[in-house]
Amino acid sequence: MAHKGAGIVNEPGTLCWNELTTRDVEAAKSFYTAALGWDFRSMEMDGSEYTIVTSGGRDVAGIMAMDDSFPAEVP
Repeated sequence: MAHKGAGIVNEPGTLCWNELTTRDVEAAKSFYTAALGWDFRSMEMDGSEYTIVTSGGRDVAGIMAMDDSFPAEVP
C-alpha cells in the first residue's frame, strides 16, 4: 500500500504543523526547494535560528538545527 499522506489537515484533531530537526539546515532547504518548491524565512527563537517553511503562501512547517544536546549517533 502506498502512503497517501494526510488526507485532512488544518481541521480540529488533524495535522496542522510539521517540524524538522537536522544537522544541515541549508541542505534541507536546498532539497525541499528542488523537490517541492518550498520557500523559507528565518527568525530568531530562544537565541537560535528557526526557519519557517512556506508552501502556497501558507506557513506549514519549521526547521531547526540540531545542537550539541543531540547525541552524535543521532543522524
